[in-house]
Amino acid sequence: MPESSRAVYARGVEQHRDPLNCACLNLRATTRLLTRQYDEALGGSGLLATQHSMLNYIAMSGGCGAAEIADFLAMDASTVTRNLRPLVSAGYVVVGTEKSDHRRRPVRITAKGKRALESALPQWNTAQDAVVKRLGKRRYAQLLELLSDLRGTQ
Repeated sequence: MPESSRAVYARGVEQHRDPLNCACLNLRATTRLLTRQYDEALGGSGLLATQHSMLNYIAMSGGCGAAEIADFLAMDASTVTRNLRPLVSAGYVVVGTEKSDHRRRPVRITAKGKRALESALPQWNTAQDAVVKRLGKRRYAQLLELLSDLRGTQ
């Protein structure tokens, strides 16, 4: 039986040097798949997974600037600004100004935003539980630890 071209290519190449074993490639592909699963689970809530994450961070922070959101979510500021627009339009967050520093524009969750998070919680729990079930609690905890190591947030 002839070897596949992948097997021929991989022979003699260290496993981590195989371009198809690229950490970035595999993390991004997995992220896209998980995002799709969370988006489907959250479908009835009107929130996308990215919006849900951002809204949760804003709610937990008690009010923060776009730079803080960008830092926590590892996004650039323009992406945060673009992703905030639908949350502002839906009335889930408000962007204000501070009297002491007019350049600072704190983002705060509204009562409507809190209700949106509360109503999305059962759907999010379903998606989250499916991931934990698939990996098992021990491997899920290991995954979070590995991801934290990669992010440098230990």
